[in-house]
Amino acid sequence: MEELFFESEDLFNNRGSSPVTLVSGSLLGSNAQVVSLPSDGYDPAAGLAVTVTGWGRTRTGGPAASTLQKVDISISDRSYCQSFFSSVVTPRMVCAGQAGKSVCNGDSGGPLLQQEGFGL
Repeated sequence: MEELFFESEDLFNNRGSSPVTLVSGSLLGSNAQVVSLPSDGYDPAAGLAVTVTGWGRTRTGGPAASTLQKVDISISDRSYCQSFFSSVVTPRMVCAGQAGKSVCNGDSGGPLLQQEGFGL
C-alpha cells in the first residue's frame, strides 16, 4: 500500500493534510470499491446529485451517529453559497445541501461522491 497526502481547506480557512492510502487486492470487494478523483479545476454544476457519508451528529447539538450515515443531496449554486457564507468560500470548495438534508458537525473530511460521469 502507498500513502499519499490530500490537502484540504474548511470554511474557516483551516488548511490540513490528510493521509490517503492507496489500496488494492483483498481489501476491495462488495463493501469497498475504488473511486475516481476529479481532474484539477473540476467545478461541479449547481443541482448535480451527490452523496455524502459520515459519522457526524444526526441533528444540531445531538449525539454523534453510532452507525455510518448517508444523505443524497445536490450541489448548491456557487454565487448563492458565497453570498450566504461571505468570502470564506474559496474556489477549492463546493457547497451542497437542501432543505432538511445536509451534513453536520463531525462529518468534516468525509467523502462527497458523485455517481459516474464527471469527465476524468
